[in-house]
Amino acid sequence: MNMLLAIDGGSTKTISVVFDEEKNEIVSVGLSGSANYTTNSLEFAIKNLSKSINDAIEAADITMDSIEKVIVSIVGIGDSEEATKMGNEIISSLIGKKEYSVINDGLAAYFLGNGGKNGIVFAPGTGSVGYVKVENRMKRFGGWGWSIGDMSSATWFSKKSVEIAMMEMDSESSRKPFLETVENHFKTSLRELSWQIERRYIQKEKLASFSVNLSRMAKDGNKEALALFDESASYMGRIINGIRSKYSDAKRVSIMGGTMQAGEFYYKMIRKYIPDVNIFFGYEIVIGTIMHMENEMDFRFRDSLLKQLDHSLDKIPEDELKGYLNIDKPMKLP
Repeated sequence: MNMLLAIDGGSTKTISVVFDEEKNEIVSVGLSGSANYTTNSLEFAIKNLSKSINDAIEAADITMDSIEKVIVSIVGIGDSEEATKMGNEIISSLIGKKEYSVINDGLAAYFLGNGGKNGIVFAPGTGSVGYVKVENRMKRFGGWGWSIGDMSSATWFSKKSVEIAMMEMDSESSRKPFLETVENHFKTSLRELSWQIERRYIQKEKLASFSVNLSRMAKDGNKEALALFDESASYMGRIINGIRSKYSDAKRVSIMGGTMQAGEFYYKMIRKYIPDVNIFFGYEIVIGTIMHMENEMDFRFRDSLLKQLDHSLDKIPEDELKGYLNIDKPMKLP
């Protein structure tokens, strides 16, 4: 048995997969919360990584000794020397002396979307980052942080929603859908919330969690919510088409992340600006880590693993799917 443990640790969720290299089969999946050690305590990130790993190992009915290799894509790796060092120390503490590789979760996203092909990947999840590959060189773009950047991310959507809530309050509008929804979600006053954001007392992940409400508002026809999604789609189109105009070989475009769970209305907006875009969900990025470790860039291999991942997620209790991935069941593109 050649068992691989693949781990994708993001800002909102962690997903671990036990993969049988001989059979090219996903054996089991484990879920947990944020692995972001740059915005949370080390203890918090380690606890979530450990739960995800242990759940996957137990579901596979094996022990850690049966794992031959470990591949980890984790938020923070590559952001700075200190963050990269911390990430490696965390993984070493969890898996001991086993052989392992660690990559940034943005690179895992690239392998999922584009394999080894030249092109562009943009990953708007809790934050946002992108990669363009041309002439065997990988260049990063975006990832400017949530204070002034992370366009199209869940954090950006949430901050823009808070801005609209502020306008509703200041203009003494008779209808205040954003204000009411924001205060209900965060269970505090807008004034207190703005203070928490200003002083960074609120965690990035907690702020980003509001974006689910924005998706509902857009689906219900709220014009300002729909306008925010269109602004996001327009931004992605401007950036990606600008890169394409400079690098003619960067033909393949993939977008993936938690914000893609908004639904079909958002896909249509994105395709208005980028007609040939490929779309994936954030929880599927773990498949990119397997592709990287296996050095297998064939899309048929990828698509087989995506189907297997869905099948494995169907076995996860609904409360865990809802709690960690914010889904009731694996999502499907229309």
